Parts: sequence; structure tokens; C-alpha cells
Amino acid sequence: HQTPWQSKKADQIFVSVIDASGSMYSYWKSVAKHFNEYVPKQKAITITFDHRTFECKENRLQDDIYKHGGSMTNIPNAFQLMDQKLAEYPVEQPATVLFISDGQDNNLNTLEERLQKLKGHQGRSITFLCLGILSNFPTFLSMYLRELYHN
Repeated sequence: HQTPWQSKKADQIFVSVIDASGSMYSYWKSVAKHFNEYVPKQKAITITFDHRTFECKENRLQDDIYKHGGSMTNIPNAFQLMDQKLAEYPVEQPATVLFISDGQDNNLNTLEERLQKLKGHQGRSITFLCLGILSNFPTFLSMYLRELYHN
């Protein structure tokens, strides 16, 4: 089968923003296995996060969530790092962003306010994909991020 990012231009950047907080612990090995199997490793940026952010230079996930986080959650911090990394590439270079999370955040009451500080697509063509883990993933989060980044 062909995934969306395989049919795009060869110069496209593939960015993964992956929740590695403690609430993802039960799902981590499955996420890591499928990520490593299906997601491109070339022209890619892989960011994992809990309340901190980490760039995975090898674009592969370890089976041990604690190599990527494993603690509290701050979703906007991860997208701030993504904005910084994308700014290193010309705005004409398109990107696909894959966000994988259960949508839990240390402070859901201020999440929308903190998301409003993100830069968004900044004129870059971005295809935004969201993989929400579990049925209680907050719909507003995927809709807000999609509106901010997808164009």
C-alpha cells in the first residue's frame, strides 16, 4: 500500500510529533513498532515529548518509553520545537506532520491558551495527520492543530 507521504514530492519533509508521556506507557511498544516500520527515516524530523521535548536524530523510536520521556505532558512545547525545526527549511518546502498522542496534557484548562502561542504553517504547505490514541482523545485538540497547521 502507498502512504500519503510516499506519493508527495521527493523534497518533502516528514515531521513526527509523538507523545511519550507516562499516559502513553501502555501503548508505547505498539506505537514504536509501527512507527519504525512505516514512517520514513530520510528527510524526516522526529520529536518525542513529555513535559520536555526531544529530537530523535536517528528517526527511530526505542521500545523503552523512558528513552523518549515517560513523565508529565506538555503538548504545546513539542509543537514549539517543531516550529523551530521547520523554520530551518525554506518555506517553499512542503511538509507532512504526523501527531500521535492520547491528548492528555498537564493542564487541559490552559491548553487552548497555550496552543494559541504556536506559529502555525507560516505559509508552508503542510499536510497535518493526527492519530489520537483511545476514544477520549480531545476532539478540539486535533481540530485546533489541524486548523493551525494544515493548508
